[in-house]
Amino acid sequence: MQEEAREAVWPIYIVSLRDAAQRRTQCARTMARLGLRFEFFDAVEGAKLPHEEIAQVYDADANARLYKHPLSPPEIGCYLSHFALWQRIASGAQGGAFLLEDDFQAQPGLADVLVAISRANLENCMVKLYARRPPRGAEIDKLPGGHKLVMPRHVPGMTLGYAVDKVAAARLAARTLPIARPIDMEIKHWWQFDVPVLVVAPSPLRADLGETGSTIEAARVKAKREDHLGSIARAVRNLRYQIAYNAAVLRHRPREREHAHRLKAILRNRTEP
Repeated sequence: MQEEAREAVWPIYIVSLRDAAQRRTQCARTMARLGLRFEFFDAVEGAKLPHEEIAQVYDADANARLYKHPLSPPEIGCYLSHFALWQRIASGAQGGAFLLEDDFQAQPGLADVLVAISRANLENCMVKLYARRPPRGAEIDKLPGGHKLVMPRHVPGMTLGYAVDKVAAARLAARTLPIARPIDMEIKHWWQFDVPVLVVAPSPLRADLGETGSTIEAARVKAKREDHLGSIARAVRNLRYQIAYNAAVLRHRPREREHAHRLKAILRNRTEP
């Protein structure tokens, strides 16, 4: 049964390959049921990008220093899709937008959460709509339907769905290229953009982990096989990444608290009479 149309929310973009007809049909049905308008955004097909174009946006040397394995073309295409939308949002007339990947599944209350986030008008912030595990961290605010906004101690991976305002989109777009890590891992390094990340808990989206990112994951496995690194070298690279990441999380904890206070103040000032 289609729900009643809700008040206008920020634009909703669903990132999807142009020929993903089955996924697009399912997304359209879900959004119609929720009474939400949306627009499909044709994802960049990384597997079809020419090598010279990849070389312009991907820094293999930085990747070797900063990440666990080389990026596959689909991972690069995924990142470029979000990058293009950040640019659109930063130059658009609306205060922000929602980005959903086409394998999302809506949980009860999703539409009300989107409306609440739109009305909050948080400045310089990303709000993730999905996490595999309940986030641990400071509660920033309450949302409809028993949901809440949490500033997690560790930002969860995956970019199944999130909100981003104009200020945050501009910062993300300005500091993206060249690419060295997958987009979800890059967002975990939020201090590089100075864009804090909040998480909605419980998640108003659900992921079918058997389908989510299946093309990207297959390409990632293939890239690992072809990177010519032995098992010991690969383990060392992974360990080096984890140590560096955890150290950076601790180092930027004070800045995280500053953002938490700032966002709480924005929400408090906008709800007071």
